[in-house]
Amino acid sequence: MKKFCLAHFIAIVLVSVFMLSESLAMGLGGYYTFGSGSGTWTINTEGSDDNDIDTDDSGTGFGFILDTAVAKDKLFNYRLGVGMEKKEYEIDDGPTLKVDNFVIDNDFGFGVYRTPNIRLWLGPELKISYGTETIDGLDYSVMSFGVGPVIGLNYNIGDRFTLGVKSGYLFEGTAGYGEEDNGDSVDHTGQDTFFYINFAIIYRLNDIF
Repeated sequence: MKKFCLAHFIAIVLVSVFMLSESLAMGLGGYYTFGSGSGTWTINTEGSDDNDIDTDDSGTGFGFILDTAVAKDKLFNYRLGVGMEKKEYEIDDGPTLKVDNFVIDNDFGFGVYRTPNIRLWLGPELKISYGTETIDGLDYSVMSFGVGPVIGLNYNIGDRFTLGVKSGYLFEGTAGYGEEDNGDSVDHTGQDTFFYINFAIIYRLNDIF
């Protein structure tokens, strides 16, 4: 269902953009990302004491990009990423939680080096994700909010296409909730750090240097 809704969201965005004026200048494309990190969670199970655990994190994902300044000679760019992510939390001495996340990335970039062929940008990123997983009969939901630095490089090919790569280091706060078969609740709060690399192919609409 989540993938179905995401596909419709992307289709609506694409149709809306192409119906706008020909004077519109922006970039549209797709991305693939992967990364890893670690975290510390505090688990609370109804009727039991809190339990602190360590996690080893990894993730891969793909999605849609909209960027307001891919190639043009402009200082500021905003990049929106909307996609799906498979995030795995490997718990010490415990199971691995595999969460299918819906993700929204917000990059606020500043082009520190700009030429007709290359744009090097950096700035802060805000990331929000939400996902669910069923493990050992437990339906569990996880939400996270991350912030951290990001740096990106756009390589422009002609007047239409751009190859992009970006990398970031996020400090994330996470919270989760689930309910066991017997009705007892389980929840957690925690902090994670996550390093990732993202590759993109972008089609530019009137976005030239």
